[in-house]
Amino acid sequence: MFNYILNLLPSAILLGSNSRLFAGKLFSLYEPRVYLYDHSEQQNSGFPAIAKYLDRIEDYVDYIASRPGRDSTTDYFGLEKDRHDDLRIRLNSPYYRVETRIMSVQPTPKEIVAMIEFFIGFLYRSILEGKPLRPLSSIREERLAVIRTGYNSKTHFDISETAKTQLHVAKKGLKDLGLGPEYIGILEKRLENKTSPGEYVTRLWESNYNGNVYQTVSEIIQHVWDKTKNNSPLL
Repeated sequence: MFNYILNLLPSAILLGSNSRLFAGKLFSLYEPRVYLYDHSEQQNSGFPAIAKYLDRIEDYVDYIASRPGRDSTTDYFGLEKDRHDDLRIRLNSPYYRVETRIMSVQPTPKEIVAMIEFFIGFLYRSILEGKPLRPLSSIREERLAVIRTGYNSKTHFDISETAKTQLHVAKKGLKDLGLGPEYIGILEKRLENKTSPGEYVTRLWESNYNGNVYQTVSEIIQHVWDKTKNNSPLL
């Protein structure tokens, strides 16, 4: 399952990007938060430092335990969290992290469930069919391209088509499980409109900014919070 999760990373960033708004400025990067983590000292931004897919559970355990300087951590789940914690910039102390964002990755319950449906359906169907894994080098290339330019990414593959195919596989997987695709249509709509929560916030900023950073940020936070309270997805 771990290997198939890697195949979803570019599409997950494309459809669920956080926000281009950082410190009162709009960045040209599609996902500046992950870019910042990738380039920070002692970064650990999620994509595993592996040369090939991990074929056995023992390989995965060895990978989890391979992070240097964590000899004091004896609990496996603590090791796993530390190895995959991609939400914070590490400082010199192992006990401190820094995180900043204007909004959650998926602001409403419907959007959270949409992503869950995407992951569960895709993983189930892919494992059931034994779908071939894509080269790690291609996934890394797509991930970096999406972080920089989102839907405008240029790689050897059409990232939008990849996401479309994966959404189709996910819907088949949900059907196999006897589950109806209640909210995955939210992600299909994003793909059709070439948008994400981050791009939604960008449009808000461009339409609301009046020269006062603090006032505009407050207005956007209030707008997103109203969406959250009403469970109205950002499309």
